[in-house]
Amino acid sequence: MQISALLVGFALVNVVVVAPQESGLLPAEPAVDLGGVLIVGDVEIPQDEIKRFLIYGPGRPELEDRRTQALIERGIEQRILSSRAAVDTWRAASRGEESPVRGPTLFERADFEVSGEEFQELLDEKAAKFKRNYPTLDWETELRRAYRSRTRCERTLRQGLLFDRVFVPDDPEYWLPITFEALRAEAGEVLINDFRQSYERRRDDFEKRHAIWRRRVGEGEGQAESEPRMLPEDPIYRTVLRQIVRDRLSSGVRTETALEGLPPALVCTMDMDGDDVFEWALSTNELWTDIEAFVTAEEILEARRFLALIEATRQHLSSEGKLLTEEAAAARFEEIKAMYVDTESGFDPLPGWVPDQFPSLEAYAEYHHLLESYRDSSALEAECAPGDALSPALRGHLDFANHIMGWARVNAAVLLVSAYDFPGSRWKEDGWTKSLAKAESLAASLRSDQESWPELLEANCEFWAPPEPAFRTSCGGVPTMRDLHDDLHGSRNYLRSLLEESPYSNFLNHGLLTDKIFFDQPVGTVGGPYEGPWGYYLIHVFEREAPTRLLNLDNEEDMQWLRESWIRISFIDYAHEALASAEVRGTLSR
Repeated sequence: MQISALLVGFALVNVVVVAPQESGLLPAEPAVDLGGVLIVGDVEIPQDEIKRFLIYGPGRPELEDRRTQALIERGIEQRILSSRAAVDTWRAASRGEESPVRGPTLFERADFEVSGEEFQELLDEKAAKFKRNYPTLDWETELRRAYRSRTRCERTLRQGLLFDRVFVPDDPEYWLPITFEALRAEAGEVLINDFRQSYERRRDDFEKRHAIWRRRVGEGEGQAESEPRMLPEDPIYRTVLRQIVRDRLSSGVRTETALEGLPPALVCTMDMDGDDVFEWALSTNELWTDIEAFVTAEEILEARRFLALIEATRQHLSSEGKLLTEEAAAARFEEIKAMYVDTESGFDPLPGWVPDQFPSLEAYAEYHHLLESYRDSSALEAECAPGDALSPALRGHLDFANHIMGWARVNAAVLLVSAYDFPGSRWKEDGWTKSLAKAESLAASLRSDQESWPELLEANCEFWAPPEPAFRTSCGGVPTMRDLHDDLHGSRNYLRSLLEESPYSNFLNHGLLTDKIFFDQPVGTVGGPYEGPWGYYLIHVFEREAPTRLLNLDNEEDMQWLRESWIRISFIDYAHEALASAEVRGTLSR
């Protein structure tokens, strides 16, 4: 499965960020074509919209890095200006006379630069720890799996070092007021005192070791020994402090994205000082240069399909007089937005946690506008006639809903013929065509000899998971196939998560592989090949278990869930019917 051993490994060794060497471990991938023109009806979807969908989705870390860098640059300016003011004040107080007290430090921009030596030292430490824990995995491949691009790895690592230098340097004497404010707001004086005491202990230890080293060098005994350095702060503790300060910084900055109506040419703007003037802006094309080298053809196809589906559905709702106004849709979205975005700053602290696993909150907002329009227009279909427990629409949906809410279960096995090279962390060349051909060949052999299923499953299934770290297994972390194909047993939602599907993929693809297993595939048979997230799948359904409870039609909560489930599922059909009936010019499939 698409899990990063690098990220898991770094967490296990107290590592937060990593970057390859500056010389370049990862060659840049060639830029991917955006697929040409895309027109739905008489509306052309701009290339900037495709780029922005990808920026807000797989490119989100780059956007967050850019916003953080802007906060760092502002912090550097404040450090320099405050140090100049302190020096001027000290000089005025001393009236030019010699003072026995050391004056304040005057900072310049160069004081905050991260040296190549410092960068390389941290990189080497991360690489060594990772290789010790995962000796069978390739370092370069896992970098690509975790961070996609060498440039971003470098930027993330350097940015962490720079952030600490500006806002959380070792000596609290040089902290900015915002650092004290952030830590006090979180835990009073506790974190400040802990950090200060830790610094003093490490400083005293360093001074003792350094004095011994100087004495040995002076006596001619220590020339071959490297000069001691002060021990670093615990990386986990420093990371916690860094996040607290970053959140505090963001709370004072108002950020806008497409959620606030920015035009396609802009990705993000920030009002840095609360004067309602956005001093910082990031264009779509500027950020696109950061991510275009690692965006895949599959992701571009997804962006085109999503945007075309949204536009076709919007046009269809509008033609029927059912489309909510932008103002009405925005008002309804505020409650959802408040759950994911700091409403004062516009800062999104959890960009990956989006309702229904949509790729971004911006994409979900587009969907939500149309869903709410459909909800209003379909309300009567969900209303029950007097004396009837259910409307015809709800009655037709009841069995589906009972199986989900009643925790029906299925026991099945799944064979994946993958179009994706999981160990190599890249899509296979012509992978979808080859995957389908192999899956069809396996299906044909099963039709003549279904008893060969266990052997075919064992020999051909390509589910994969990263190995356990070396210190957790006696075999040294050898990659093994994930046991998912032998043990697919559970509720629909559980199966959906194992197969890496979601309400979003249901909306986008008009159906789930999960539902073929859960509802469609006859018990005791092998079906497929079915297209899924990573290639083509063959499914053997062994048994189904009936729901353990049924919806109580006299219970308003159960009825509300039934209505909501019907609205969301029927809206998917509505949207894809709209797309099928629309005139579309441009590629939406492989």
